Order: sequence, then structure tokens, then C-alpha cells
Amino acid sequence: MILVAIAGLLPALCFGALSWETQKLELTTKPGERQATGVYHFKNAGGSAITITGIKPSCGCTTTELAKKTYAPGESGEIRAVLAFGDEVGPQRKSIAVTTDDAPDKPTSLILQVTIPELLTYAPRLLLWRTTEQAEEKPIVISSNGPQKIVGIEFKAAVPANVSTRIEPMVGGTKFQLFIRPTSVAKEMTVAVTCLARFMDGTSHPFTVFALVR
Repeated sequence: MILVAIAGLLPALCFGALSWETQKLELTTKPGERQATGVYHFKNAGGSAITITGIKPSCGCTTTELAKKTYAPGESGEIRAVLAFGDEVGPQRKSIAVTTDDAPDKPTSLILQVTIPELLTYAPRLLLWRTTEQAEEKPIVISSNGPQKIVGIEFKAAVPANVSTRIEPMVGGTKFQLFIRPTSVAKEMTVAVTCLARFMDGTSHPFTVFALVR
């Protein structure tokens, strides 16, 4: 019984550990934003000074800022993390390992989860022709999601190259139509059509649609 009581007191006797306000941040960016910033607040809840000896993000797209490394008992601080995501869209999950001198072999893992809305929508994402029908053009409607207008859409590639394409504006800067026609519907095939939308602010967004003959 005495051993159990002592074991129960051990966590309270550990000094120097940082106490985190949160170790996971969930953010949602606005359309057109190219980076997200999260701030992790901590406090030295122990009875002696503690030094942050290392901060290691899981990827090169995440950078961190720390005002200083050593914190006195009761002193608070923060780690600022900036995720630059370029043309990425959808959910992004990054981690940051924080090492301190009191537990060099047990880094704290901070999680930065960012949802990046798509800059555009396009539908349908798959066009289907039957081998019994004519090889006629079919459209895909492409729309801007945010305040940035689309200045152009480029056809990049079709793999395999068994389709013809053309792009036609519908509403200036907000809607376009991508027309796809298979060169033949005599046999089954699947073609991935890759395009690139360019926006007024200089950013771009690649997207892929599929043409199927069945």
C-alpha cells in the first residue's frame, strides 16, 4: 500500500515539464490563402528552469518561431508554426516534435491540422461514353470558389492521348466549360485529362478529370 501511495505521488514530484494549453490546432483557411499560422501556448509548470533544445517540423513546408529557449518556473511562452501549402487543397496534417532538456528522449508532439478549401469546383469529374453511342463532345463546368477570378485554363495532358479538348468561357473569370471528345468509342478506355487553372493573383491550381468509354 505504501508503494502504491508513493507511486501516485511521483507525477506531482516531476519538475520542469512544460504544460501546453493545447497540443493540437485545427484551422480552416479562406479560398486563395497560401499559408496558415497556428500558435501553441505553453507554461513552465515546474519548479526549475526548462530549456527547449529542439523544434522539428515533419516537413519543410512548416516553419516555426520561438522567442527564446529557456523559461523560468511559472513563465509562459509560445511556438508559432506557419504552414505554406502552395497549391495543396483539402485536409493537411503536420506534426512538430518539441524536445526539452528535462526529457530529451521524450519529445512532445504538436499537431497542426489545416483544411484548405478548393480554389475551384468542377463537375462532373468523370465523363462516360458507351461504345454504342456517338463520340460527341461532353462538357465539364469549372467555377471559381473564392474572390480570385480565373484568368485562364490550360490543357496540360491526356494520358493516353485519345481525346480532343477545348475550353470555352461561360461567365468572365468565374465559369468555364471544358469540352472533351474521345477520338473513338470503338473500344473501352480510360483517359486522365490534366488541366491547370490560373488565377488573377498569380496562383494556379491543377486538376484532373476522367474520360471513360465503356
